[in-house]
Amino acid sequence: MHVNAPQVWAPRRAMTRAMTRAMTLALAAMSMSLMLSASTSPPEPQREAQREPPTAPVTVQSISADVTLTQGLLTQAGKPLGAPVPPARYRWQRKRNGRYWKTTMTVVSGIRPPMRLLSGVTKEVAPTVVRIEDAGDGSAPRYYDQRDREVRQPRAADAARSAASLPDIGLALPATNSQPDGARMPRTIDDSVPRSLAVVRSDGKNRRDQLLRRFGPVISQVRGLDRFLSTVEDGSVEILVDPQIDVIREWNLIRKGELEARGSALYEGADNDLLLRRNSRVERKLPNGNGGRMTTEVDLTNVHFESR
Repeated sequence: MHVNAPQVWAPRRAMTRAMTRAMTLALAAMSMSLMLSASTSPPEPQREAQREPPTAPVTVQSISADVTLTQGLLTQAGKPLGAPVPPARYRWQRKRNGRYWKTTMTVVSGIRPPMRLLSGVTKEVAPTVVRIEDAGDGSAPRYYDQRDREVRQPRAADAARSAASLPDIGLALPATNSQPDGARMPRTIDDSVPRSLAVVRSDGKNRRDQLLRRFGPVISQVRGLDRFLSTVEDGSVEILVDPQIDVIREWNLIRKGELEARGSALYEGADNDLLLRRNSRVERKLPNGNGGRMTTEVDLTNVHFESR
């Protein structure tokens, strides 16, 4: 599948700007597989770690989903701030690859705004990187363009030369934290249903027991949801759990008396005793002190499991 990778790091400003945008897109896409797991996960309470029993055994062969990522800014009053950012859409797939999970993220529509021509007509700008593959064996991810050619990330030496040769630091190649092959932990096969995408309905008692171990007893109810409260560094986290399906529906993080972040998740029933996570939303306070918030919303559609 891999073809000879072209040398794309030329000392020209146009190429530099294009690859900077490409790297931004690539990093956004790669973060999605982590976001699916963490976007609605509240901070861990300050208590001793305990092993959680596995979920009901379902041998998954492959998982796929259409992912829509929407981000934006809100004022303290909750009104949109600035120009809206077009949503980014991806096709996410994870398949068994021997002893590992192979993950592929394909760009369906990118996050780059359209270009307005002198004639007044707008034109969509195709992303430079359209597919990212992670073999799951600890090797570095691979990036591909529209012609299925591998796009290499800039090395530290490339970024250093770029910064030295370009007077405008905003045009220089970005420094990367990419790791060489073998430097990352392999993603070994886990036969359970990924809780970032779905939960097994009949495994509710097991999830309830895990919640009680992590957060302690239920202290009250809010809008029909069980309320848990746990201590975290410099504050507390409130957890609201749906008692019908025993999943976290909302969480609120309070630090130093202020709401720092909050998240929510929506589930819906599916076949094979599964509850699919359809939507995740997180709001985080901006560090500039004006009370504004950044929002990140993930919508999942066409979720498909192949299992045996």
